[in-house]
Amino acid sequence: MARGNYEKSQSCDIFIPLLTESFKKSDWTDQEIGLAIAADKFIIPLQVDFPPYGFIGKIQGLKVDTYYLRNENGKTVRDHLKDIATIIFQTIRTKSKFKDDMKDFILYKLINSGSLNEANARAKLFEDFSNFTPEQVTQIFNATKDNNQIHNAITATRVLRKFFENHKGNLKDEEYKDIMKLLEG
Repeated sequence: MARGNYEKSQSCDIFIPLLTESFKKSDWTDQEIGLAIAADKFIIPLQVDFPPYGFIGKIQGLKVDTYYLRNENGKTVRDHLKDIATIIFQTIRTKSKFKDDMKDFILYKLINSGSLNEANARAKLFEDFSNFTPEQVTQIFNATKDNNQIHNAITATRVLRKFFENHKGNLKDEEYKDIMKLLEG
């Protein structure tokens, strides 16, 4: 295996092989899978042309429908790719050791939302998590108060109202009243 690929496979935490005919024809991909398994990487096979085989044959592949990828309608392609990304996200969030890392990542992205669309999309991902620390609640409170892209985004405000209702005990009474008033617009 080429040295660069070996080093990359050792530095990743999640290995997502794209199972295409080209993948199967490669002299190196089966070895990369073997290395990923030996290194106990979290593996999510994307099944394009065939299902997982060999070392990863026991892992259910995520079906990628090439019909949607080859469609001339750009929205259809984007929607299918979003669906795949959402399933990958849900898989990592629920079935891997990276649950807390994923929550921290989404929290960071929500806090740093630069547009209403970003705030809405990130808030939708955010609502799937639970067990927030008091520090995280404070971070979300401060970001919601200070970032108008968050407190003016319709979906984000709906998600955050529910979030602050659930975490009211981590806020002072006045903070809770102020944030709920801000989110009611």
